[in-house]
Amino acid sequence: MRFFFTHLLLFLPFFVWGQKASIEGEIFDADKSPLPSITIKLDGTAFGTSTDNAGNFSISDIPEGSYVIVASGVGYEVKSASLTIQSGKTTYIQLQLNEGETALEEVVVEALSLPRESQSVTRTSTPLIEVPQQVQVVDRATIEDQQLFTMDQALKNVAGINVSGSNGAMNIRGFGTNASNTLINGMKGTPYPAGVMPLLANVESVEVIHGPSAVLYGEGSLGGRINLVTKQPKKETHANVSIGGGNYGLFRAMGDVTGKLNPSESLYFLVGAAYQTGGRVTDNFDNENFQLYGSLKWEASDKTNLQLNANFNLDRATSNWAPEIPVLDGLPVFSLPDEFNFQAEDAFYDGNSYQLQLLADHELNANWKANLLFGISQSKAERNQYGLSWTFDQETGDLGRDYTEQEVVSPTTTVNPYVEGKFNIGRIKNKLAAGVDLTLSRSNYPNGIKYFSSLPLNIYAPDYSSGKTGDYLGYSSRTEKFTYNTVGVYLQDQLTLSKKLKALFGIRYTNYYMRYFADDDQGNALYDEQPENTEAITPSLGLVYQAREHTSFYVDYSKGFVPQYSNERKFGGPFDPEITHQYELGYKGEYAKNRLHTTLAVYHITKQNVLVYYDDPELPDGYGYRPLEEVQSKGIEVGVSGYLTDRLYLIANYSFNNTEVSESNTPENEGNTFYNSPENLANGWVKYALLKGEGITSTIGMGVNYVDERTTYFGDLPDYTVADAMLSIGFKRYKLQLNVNNLFDEQYAISGGYVDYLPGMGRNFLLTAKWSY
Repeated sequence: MRFFFTHLLLFLPFFVWGQKASIEGEIFDADKSPLPSITIKLDGTAFGTSTDNAGNFSISDIPEGSYVIVASGVGYEVKSASLTIQSGKTTYIQLQLNEGETALEEVVVEALSLPRESQSVTRTSTPLIEVPQQVQVVDRATIEDQQLFTMDQALKNVAGINVSGSNGAMNIRGFGTNASNTLINGMKGTPYPAGVMPLLANVESVEVIHGPSAVLYGEGSLGGRINLVTKQPKKETHANVSIGGGNYGLFRAMGDVTGKLNPSESLYFLVGAAYQTGGRVTDNFDNENFQLYGSLKWEASDKTNLQLNANFNLDRATSNWAPEIPVLDGLPVFSLPDEFNFQAEDAFYDGNSYQLQLLADHELNANWKANLLFGISQSKAERNQYGLSWTFDQETGDLGRDYTEQEVVSPTTTVNPYVEGKFNIGRIKNKLAAGVDLTLSRSNYPNGIKYFSSLPLNIYAPDYSSGKTGDYLGYSSRTEKFTYNTVGVYLQDQLTLSKKLKALFGIRYTNYYMRYFADDDQGNALYDEQPENTEAITPSLGLVYQAREHTSFYVDYSKGFVPQYSNERKFGGPFDPEITHQYELGYKGEYAKNRLHTTLAVYHITKQNVLVYYDDPELPDGYGYRPLEEVQSKGIEVGVSGYLTDRLYLIANYSFNNTEVSESNTPENEGNTFYNSPENLANGWVKYALLKGEGITSTIGMGVNYVDERTTYFGDLPDYTVADAMLSIGFKRYKLQLNVNNLFDEQYAISGGYVDYLPGMGRNFLLTAKWSY
C-alpha cells in the first residue's frame, strides 16, 4: 500500500490547473451587523462584486499582485484597504463601514489566518468575542507547523484538557469524555471506532468548546466538547503533497486538491488522502492508517447551497488502544522499558469506518434561512487482543493476562433541521436559531464478547507466540446489542441589547433512550436493560459586555446532563441522570491590531446524582448503586494566541483545576480527587519567521507542554515537561520541514488505568518534504 499511495500523491500535481488567487471577506456596520448590497471593487481593474445578504463577498481568478480594494454603499462612507495577494492563496478581509458622508480611509491589510468565528457554539456565524463561553481553536497552520496527525496531538495547544486513557479518553475541566463524542462540522456521529483517534489530514481546525453545550448537543461531555471543522472546497485551484519519515519506522504521506468543476464556478470540489505507518516505540507492534476524504459543494442558486462531505478510514494495528505498561506489586512505574509489549503475535485490530454528511441551506428571505444537517456513519471492527490481569509473580516473572475476541458494528444517523433568522423587538436585535436534533446510534456485537484465559507472559524471557488457551474466563456472551436514541428540540436567541451589551439565551428538551441486551450461548438473557426514557430540560444564559470593539467580559450559566451508565432495576435503577450546573466568568481581548487573541475564564461546576456502589442482599445480584455523591470542579484558564509581530507567532495556555468529591454518604470519600485529573496544565508554542520574501522562507518553532502529577487507581503519576522543536525551509512551492518531539528524551506517563499506564514517546523526529500549488 505504501508504494501505491506514494505514487498516487506524486501524480496529484498533474491534475491541477490554474494559478490565480482570490479574496473573500465580510462587510459590517458599527453594530457588527452584516451589510448587504455593498459594492466591492479592486481599484483600477475590472474585478468587482457586491456583498450578499450575510455581508459576505468573494472575488476569484485574480492575478498575483498588490491591489487597493474599495467598499462603498449608499449612506455609508467609502473605505479602502491595500493588500497583497499571492498565487494559489485566499486572502480574507473584514471591513467596517460607518454611516455618514463619503470619505476615503486607507487601511493596510495582511493575509494572516486567525480564527475569529465559530458556528458550532451558536449555529450562527458569531464572532468568538461575542460568545459567552470559552472557545479555543487550533488552526490549520499550527497543525502543519507541528506536523500533527491525530486529534489528541492537537490538544497540547489548548488550556484545561489532557489525555486520560489509552482508549481515546480525555479530561476537560476535570470531567471525562471520549473521542467517540467528537463533533464533525458541528454534527454528532463520529465515524471512528472506540480507541481510534480521529485523523487530522482532512481537518481545517480543531475547536474546543469548554463547558457543557447541552442546548445544541444534548447529553454528555460535561467538561467540554471537541469539534473538528473539515477542509472546505474552494473555487480556485489549490493542491499540496507531502511525504515524510522518521524514527521508529515512521512513514507518512498525504495530499489533497481543490478547485472548480464548471465554468460558472457553481460546482467545486475537494479530494484528498493520507497514509501513515510506524511511529510506535512498542516492540512487536504494527499499526497502519489510511484515510480518503472529499467534499463537493453546489451553489444551486443565489439562495440555495448543498455540500456533501465524505470520509473513509482503514485502521490496522496490533491493538486499537495505545500500548500500555503494567503496574503491579513488584512492577512500579517505569520499571519496564517503554518498548514493553504484552500482546502476542495472534493479537490484531482490523477496523474500517465511513461518514457521509449533507449540509444544505436555503435563504427564505433577507432575514431567514433554513438549514439541514444530515449524517450517516458506521464503524466496523474486529479485534482479538490480550489484556492484563491483576497478577504478577516477582520470583518467576510471570505476568497474568487474558484474551478477548469481539466484532462490533456501530452505525449512527444524525438529522438536524433548523432555522436561523434576524428580527427586531423594539430596539433589541435578535439572532435566532431553532431546530430539532435526532441521533440514532447502535453498537452490535454479532458474535458477542468472549473472554478467554491466557498463558502468562514472562517479562524476563517473553514468548510472543499465541497464549490463548481456549477456556472461557468469566463473562462471555453470544450476542450483545446497544441502542442509543436521542431526540431534542432547542431554541437559542442572541440578543443585542445595546451597542456594548449582548445576551445569549438557550433552552433544550432532550429525550434519551438506551437499551442494552446480551445473552449467553444457550440464549438466556445476561442483561436486558430496558430503562425508562431519560428526559432533561437544559437551559443556558450568558451576558457579554463589550467595553471596546475588541474587548469583552462575559458571565454564563449552563446546565448539562449525562444518563446513568446503569439503569437496570436489578441494580436499583432506573436512576435520574447526572446533572451539572456550570457558572463561568470570562474575558476576551484582541490586541496588536486584532492579531493577538487573549482569553481568561473562571468556572465552577457541580455534578449531582453520582452513583455509588453498595452491597444490598435484597437485590438479585447482591449489590447495586445509589446516587449518593456530589462532585465539584472549579478552576481558571488563561490563553494567548496570535501574532506579536509580522514574524512572531505565539500560543500560550495555563489552567488550574480542582475536581473532588464534595458530598458523599461515605465521609472518608469527601475531598477525594478524580483520576487522571491534574491540577496544573501549561503549554506554549512560539514560531518565528527567520526569512520572509523573495520566494525563500525559513521558520523556526519551539514548544513546551507541562502536566502536573495525577492520581490513578494504582497510585500517583509524576509530573512531566516535554519540549518540541521545528525548523522549515521553503523555496517557492517547495518546503522541507524537520520536527523533533520530546527534544530532551523525557520519560513520562500520559495517564494511568487500573493496572497499567500509557507511556509517552521518547525523542522522535519527522522530516517532511512538501509541494504546494
